Amino acid sequence: MPAFAYQNKGSPLTNINTTAINEPAQELVVTSSIPNAFTTSAGQQTSTLTYDLTPYEYAANTVNAIAANNAITFNTLYGTLGAVGNYVNANTPLTVYVTGFIGKNQKTTKSLVFNAPSITNTTFLSQPFVNITNVTLSYAIPFNGASLTVGEGDGTTGNVLLGTLSESSTPQIVYSKSGQNYDALTSGSSVTYNQQNGQASQTFSLVPESVAKGNQTGYYKYTMSELPATPYSTTFTDSLSFGIFNSTAGAQPNPLFYLNYTPSGTKNNMTYTSSQTANVNAGVGFRTEKGSKIGSITATALTVDMAKAVDMLSFDVAATGQNSSTLTHHTVGPVGIGQSLSSLGMPNVTVSKVTGTLALGPNATYSITGISNITATPSVSQAISPVLLKNLTTSPLVVLDNASTLNPAGSLILIGSGYVNSLSEQVQSANNFTASPSMGNGSGYVVQAFSGSNGSGARIYVAGYTAADTTAAANAFIQDLYNNAASGS
Repeated sequence: MPAFAYQNKGSPLTNINTTAINEPAQELVVTSSIPNAFTTSAGQQTSTLTYDLTPYEYAANTVNAIAANNAITFNTLYGTLGAVGNYVNANTPLTVYVTGFIGKNQKTTKSLVFNAPSITNTTFLSQPFVNITNVTLSYAIPFNGASLTVGEGDGTTGNVLLGTLSESSTPQIVYSKSGQNYDALTSGSSVTYNQQNGQASQTFSLVPESVAKGNQTGYYKYTMSELPATPYSTTFTDSLSFGIFNSTAGAQPNPLFYLNYTPSGTKNNMTYTSSQTANVNAGVGFRTEKGSKIGSITATALTVDMAKAVDMLSFDVAATGQNSSTLTHHTVGPVGIGQSLSSLGMPNVTVSKVTGTLALGPNATYSITGISNITATPSVSQAISPVLLKNLTTSPLVVLDNASTLNPAGSLILIGSGYVNSLSEQVQSANNFTASPSMGNGSGYVVQAFSGSNGSGARIYVAGYTAADTTAAANAFIQDLYNNAASGS
């Protein structure tokens, strides 16, 4: 937030050129990669916003008492500075430059130096000011409700107020205006954020705050609203916001303001408010409901990757059995896991699962539920371990389901249903079927291969409901082996 000078917005004196009344300022710059991302209250469209965090207004005395009473000789220029916290002290004095006319064509500048947060200071005048055209500070400070008054006096007949420099109550946006030799101002309390992909525009706002933060005071809060990614709550918004706090050391040599600065300097975060109004202290790497991500946070700069779109489902429908020249394309969403799409015009479609890649930070805490939905990718396509016939004594080909030589992790052919074989019962339970007269599409038996799970190897299930059905299943399995061996497959 570097210093910035702009045209003072106070009402000018009558017949006096005030186009050079400039004040230093502290600015907050917000940028977007989207062209014309922001629209201000003045109708300006731009990809960069420049907020003046210390906007001043100079109000001249409506009665020019000095010009009306030139017989009185005023010998002192005085300035009274209101309470301005830790922004002014002996190590960081504030110089106020007062420029005006002491005659028709005689322009001069006098300075007043303040080294305390609340004080009156004076300087000698050889001639009194007829009017004042400039009141300039050596560096920008927030007045926090205080003001700077400038006047003249002779010590005997009293003082004459020339004007008052005070702080505007609302933040201002600085923008260039054609035909002016200074930058113009518009209200910075609310800005329209123009999103891409036809999404509804949102509001970015900068509002004054007064929140104690240790030895610091919250000065402004900047809020970036967005529509959440849930289709059933599009009337609700979620948002990211960050605070702007004054530094504990004042204006010099440290920055005047910090973004999300804490006294310990060890924790910088933003505040995330969900569409259900839950507040979260969000650090770097945090993602919002819509998918926006906090990229980085420092004392003077932060980066947020605002989501430009939400995930959608794409359906392409074409005729089968022939080359079709037409293709129907329909996009719906966003949708969640287990959600039916009947309300979106697809009554027979339900989202079963979503595949994706997750990246977790080194200090992230998390838990995983629904482990059955996680799909493993094998390191090899197949692994064959031959069984030598000469090792049948130590590695028998045929074993009982409770034999000590049984290797549960190996690939097995299971004979008999779960009624007589405990390993077959495990396969039935894992694949949600039972032995019954109607199994095998009415044949009474099943011959089927099942992939391994929970530490077990692959299984070939050969079983029927009755003993005769199991025999029939075994014959069918052996016949299938002969057929495949004969065909070389």
